Amino acid sequence: MKKMNFLKIACAAALSAACCFAAVGCSQTKSDSGDVSVSDTSEGVAATVNGTEIGEKAVTSYIANFRSMSNLESDADWAQWLVDNNYTAADIREEVINYYASQELIRQAAEENDIKVESSEIDSQVQQMRSYYDSDEDWENALKQIGTTESQYRSLLEISMLQQALQE
Repeated sequence: MKKMNFLKIACAAALSAACCFAAVGCSQTKSDSGDVSVSDTSEGVAATVNGTEIGEKAVTSYIANFRSMSNLESDADWAQWLVDNNYTAADIREEVINYYASQELIRQAAEENDIKVESSEIDSQVQQMRSYYDSDEDWENALKQIGTTESQYRSLLEISMLQQALQE
């Protein structure tokens, strides 16, 4: 029993680290969960990667989600976090843009090299992670605790698999 609990904790930690590192809202298209499309340029263009525009709205939304997940919603708390972590608002914005740009570069490189990830591969990985939880509700709660959705997690897995295939 202790081994199973440890395994659940380890898997949850791995899922948490992967999702948090990779970001909230990493999908390319808007989903039913309200994810902001990276290509939504209704609030301007933050960057362009080989002709593909990264929308300012996605960058702003990512930062707002991070602040909310981290309980940094007041400007004073946010400012203190920036100081404590030796960041500026511009540094954070640049990191988010770089994150989205690197995802786009991976997608473009995979397309150029005719590398695809089958949805069945993603389904298999999701099922494996789900198996560490006692119920669908526990799985959904684990995703919610780290501020992501299954759709976002699937996008993260796809990018990770594409990157791995490119490296191989």
